[in-house]
Amino acid sequence: MKKILSVLILAVVLTTLVAPAMVSAEGPTECCELKRDFTLNGVTYDKTDVVGPTGGNCDVAITETTDDWGLLCLLNTIYGITNLIFIILMAISVIMILAGGFTILTAGGNAEQVGTGKNYITYAVVGIAVALLARVIPSIVVYVL
Repeated sequence: MKKILSVLILAVVLTTLVAPAMVSAEGPTECCELKRDFTLNGVTYDKTDVVGPTGGNCDVAITETTDDWGLLCLLNTIYGITNLIFIILMAISVIMILAGGFTILTAGGNAEQVGTGKNYITYAVVGIAVALLARVIPSIVVYVL
């Protein structure tokens, strides 16, 4: 069971280390395309808006200029990373629940295997809780800002 928990922790750590590198692989630009709607300082920015500073260096036309473009791009990146973590953890949790159920069903009355199956399911529930927390963190950050 410790192996499974170690693999889950390793997957989360690798995801958090690799995802920012994938996002920044295109090189520095002074704009970003929003993947969701944001409201910041009373101004609503729509999904697919390209935000950046006035006269900023961007490969595509900037549709919304603002001094807060860096914060919007940061929040956009945070949402993207946490969504990726959410999807990965949910997939792993479903696989763990199925493995736990299979282990319990094939235990044949062996108490040790039943306990192992229950542990799989318990860790899967913990994984679901962490995945849901990953979805809530950006909302908390936006609320605090």
